Amino acid sequence: GFWFRIVASGSTKVFTYFSDLNETHEEDIVSPRELEVLKLIAKGFDTKQIAEKLDISPNTVDNHRRNMLARTGAKDTTALIQIYPKNCFK
Repeated sequence: GFWFRIVASGSTKVFTYFSDLNETHEEDIVSPRELEVLKLIAKGFDTKQIAEKLDISPNTVDNHRRNMLARTGAKDTTALIQIYPKNCFK
């Protein structure tokens, strides 16, 4: 299956569509905390640096990364970053 992440222009709402379920949900595919981790990954921080910055363990950072990859079906972190528009990483 596939999914779409939809953000209406000028809106803060995020909708996701899952083809396997043929359903649209008013929620993002990743949690706010996972998005924090993804933003730091996009900025070039490594696992240890992210863990220190967010005051979590490196294992938790890796778990967030794995969960995002599994949930989105992205093959790697680079593909995961491409799912989000560049303005998400400011």
